[in-house]
Amino acid sequence: MVLGQIRNLIVDLEEKDNSFKFNSNPTNGIELNKLTIFVGTNGSGKSMIMKLTWLCNFIMFSRLAAKDSPAEKEYVETNYFMEMCFSKTFRNAEDLDCKVKAQFECGSVLSFHYKNGDLVQYDINLQEGVDDGIKPIYLSSTTRLLTSIEDYISFKKDLNEYVKDEEKIAKK
Repeated sequence: MVLGQIRNLIVDLEEKDNSFKFNSNPTNGIELNKLTIFVGTNGSGKSMIMKLTWLCNFIMFSRLAAKDSPAEKEYVETNYFMEMCFSKTFRNAEDLDCKVKAQFECGSVLSFHYKNGDLVQYDINLQEGVDDGIKPIYLSSTTRLLTSIEDYISFKKDLNEYVKDEEKIAKK
């Protein structure tokens, strides 16, 4: 059985100064289907949901890849990646209170509570028989950021327009 993708994400996140607050439905969470499109105003949490989805996937796939690693090392690495994710998203990760629960297709569940710059609760309920034959996917450093991907798509679009214009000129 494979881990699969996150199907449900419950998020309760708040900055101390109340400059940002996001609460999904605590009962149903955010349903993530094969194609999920997030629409909203700037600062409404679209990118944050994507980052949390990436973070939860990363933690679970890392856990599967290193099933026999010591729990202490796993905790330190998980805390480091959460700190990295939140410090790049929020002005001060020390002022953040974030509870997340992610349920995967296979039924495995990851939950954590990140508060004031530290991981205070962390739990993985890994279903029996989940496949750990993970093939890592490597992205170049230029495609890891959403803005870089947007730039790439824009570049391809511009390139296609250029090719079409050249074809029109060649036909004349």
